[in-house]
Amino acid sequence: MILREGGEIKRVAARAIRRGAGAGGTVVTEAGEIKADLIVVSAGAWSKKFAADAGARVPLDTERGYHVLLPNPGVEVRIPVKSNEGGFYLTPMELGLRIAGTDELAGVDAPPNYKRIDPMLRRAKRMVPDLNTEGGEPWMGRRPSLPDSMPVISPVRGSPGIYLAFGHGHYGLTLAAVTGKAVADMVAGRPTDMPMAPFSADRF
Repeated sequence: MILREGGEIKRVAARAIRRGAGAGGTVVTEAGEIKADLIVVSAGAWSKKFAADAGARVPLDTERGYHVLLPNPGVEVRIPVKSNEGGFYLTPMELGLRIAGTDELAGVDAPPNYKRIDPMLRRAKRMVPDLNTEGGEPWMGRRPSLPDSMPVISPVRGSPGIYLAFGHGHYGLTLAAVTGKAVADMVAGRPTDMPMAPFSADRF
């Protein structure tokens, strides 16, 4: 739809935001600068720096989740299974069996600590003795999380034309469409479907 309406999609890494004298500002990217009357900061776990550039101090941290994908688990698991005692999930995937269920708070630049996967594998092996854990492929992802478990979806006070939309923790994909509509309504000056005050960056 963006292209159909005459818009342009640029896939470049953003480095910083500079506020303008009026609405919006400039996004500094690896490929040059992009001036815009409207800027939406929605960069997941990397949003904190850009929000600060825009004048908002938000206590965003990176809640990092780990999983391991076993390509040849040696057992058949047909549906996702949770171990309450072990604190992990077994999830059948097209490429194998995924074991997930650990979090850590760390910055976006901290290296992965894949040793966190070892306890999950040991507990899974106790639960399913025939489980083959050889050849597991570790993975780590960064969830943007805030102290009150609520996202920030709001304009930046003192920086007209700059909006924030991040901090959904484990529910980014689930709440993406709702968040997008709320931001679009705020930008267009339309009533939103829900009160937006609880999601203001000024609550911190």
